[in-house]
Amino acid sequence: MSVVPVFGQHAFGGTDTQVPTARCVELLNHEIEENDKPWEIHLLPEADHDLVEYRELDGKKVLSRFAEGFLLAEALWLKQIFDLSKTAPTPGLHGSTPN
Repeated sequence: MSVVPVFGQHAFGGTDTQVPTARCVELLNHEIEENDKPWEIHLLPEADHDLVEYRELDGKKVLSRFAEGFLLAEALWLKQIFDLSKTAPTPGLHGSTPN
């Protein structure tokens, strides 16, 4: 991932048992600090791997909602990317011109 030159948002669920969240965050933070990556990390403490929360209904695990803060974080991140695209055109983005 160190060669990927794009903005990125990485969201992790705090109850995820499918990926080593702490190690992933550590590696991403290293890339952000050492290679000046334009990435953001969001840890959603109550979410699992698919960034949603479940509840029990009639003895079954059912989807309850997206993890608290997930949709807001996504919207703010997209707004930031949109705002940056207006001030610093990048080849390939709508409205920009290639160098």
